[in-house]
This record gives sequence, C-alpha cells and structure tokens, in this order.
Amino acid sequence: MLEKFDSIRPFDNADLAIELPKLFNNREFVASLVAFKFATWPKFTWPLLGVCTRFYINKQAKKIKTLSEFQSLIGPYMDKMIATTTESVTITGLDELDVSKPCLFVSNHRDIALDPAFVNWALHVNGQDTVRIAVGDNLLKKPWVADLIRLNKCFIVKRQATDRREKLKAAKLLSEYIEFTLHSERQHVWIAQREGRAKDGKDLTNPAIISMLSINKPKTKTFSEYVNELRIVPVSISYEFDPCDISKAKELHQLEIEGAYDKPDDEDVHSIVTGITGRKG
Repeated sequence: MLEKFDSIRPFDNADLAIELPKLFNNREFVASLVAFKFATWPKFTWPLLGVCTRFYINKQAKKIKTLSEFQSLIGPYMDKMIATTTESVTITGLDELDVSKPCLFVSNHRDIALDPAFVNWALHVNGQDTVRIAVGDNLLKKPWVADLIRLNKCFIVKRQATDRREKLKAAKLLSEYIEFTLHSERQHVWIAQREGRAKDGKDLTNPAIISMLSINKPKTKTFSEYVNELRIVPVSISYEFDPCDISKAKELHQLEIEGAYDKPDDEDVHSIVTGITGRKG
C-alpha cells in the first residue's frame, strides 16, 4: 500500500505484531469485552473475568497472523449480538448484485458501528469479502477505539481540519484512497451518505460526498465515466427499534431549544456500546 495513505489507511498484516498486543492489553478494551459478554453476571465478578478474558485473548492473539484471522475472532461476537438483540435480520437485493467486482456501498446512517457491521455480515454469510469502512476521526479520541477500528478494515475520514486548504487536502487524499482501494486493491468500500447519523430519521445524501469522490477524477474522463467506474451501490438500513433513540431525541431537543449541542467526550463510544447491546427488533 502506498505510504502516502499511512495516516488514514487501515492496519495491515504487517502491523498486527505491534497493534494486537497493545489492544488486547488495554484495560478499557478488556472491560468493554467483559461488560458485553458477561452482561448478566454480577458486577463484582467483572474484575476477575477481566483477568481471565485478558489471558484468553492474548493466548488467541498468538495464533493470529492475518487481519482475516482477527476478524474471524470477532465474528462470534457479531453472531451473538444478532442472536440476542434482534428478532430477525432480512437482506434483500444482494442476490441481484455482482459483488465479484469491488463496490462502493453508499449507505444511510442510523448507527455508528452497526450500519457497516450489518453490511459486512450480509456479505460474509454470502461468501463475499468484507468492506473497508470510512470512519470519522471524531471516533478516535480513545486510543483503543482507534486501534480496534483500524484493525477492522476501517480508514479515517479527517474532519477536524478547520483551514480551507487543509480540508481540501484531506478530501483529495480520501478520494484518491477510495479509488485506489476499489481499483488497485480490489476491495469493497462502505461510506455513509452524510456526516453523522440521521438522528431525525431523514436520510438525505450530502452532495459533498459526491464532490469528494470526484475530486480524484482525471481530466481524460468525464464525470459520468468516473462515477460509473466507482460502482456506487445505494444501501438502505432500518432498525425496528433504535437503541440510541433517547440520546438522539435529547440531542435534537437541546439543539432546538438552545441552538447548540455540547457532546460529551465519551458519547460516541457510549452510542457504539448501546447500539450493539440494545434491542433492535
């Protein structure tokens, strides 16, 4: 992979030896695993379970040599989440799509982690390779979350730049990386149709997404030729029940009453956990 993408690319197999032990020995990561896997156990048992979990996952880490093997380790947690928090999952349209060629899945956005996770699951159970996922750098405030995200084939969308030139530079790099991933590395890509979740339920694509994708268009191609070559596939995801509905409603209410919303530092991580563990119908 080209070095120019190092600041935004997912981790690759060469990074595993360093990044995996760092993640598996992180106390917050282990505590999150325990809280999810042993949610019904008395909380006084969690410290001991944390020690056992750390020992177990570090033992498993020695067997992991590739990112695919790491994702296989995560897979059972996805299966458990589906079994315990959903009544059923329905997939339509995949049988009419040629996924032998890389696709750019442009999706509506209701849940921070589960939207691309369900797309990955749908592809996986149908024998297809999983996607590389665009994730905003607002989720990288906790180092262990950033490590986990990049180990799961996620690449970074830089949103923190305030200078106009820096924003344009970041958009150009992102556009080039997506095109490189699709055409040179032959990997599927997932990106949300807008920044942030549609908290009011209105799924509107931000035109800036299309503008960003086309920044990398060579002068020798027309706009339509370039966009067609990206093989954009619209994705629509819906949940009967939204586990984060109360927090979304509070944010919308505060925005309407006060004109601004001050997001707590840990809110995104809390939303990830709530989305995974909450009932989805």
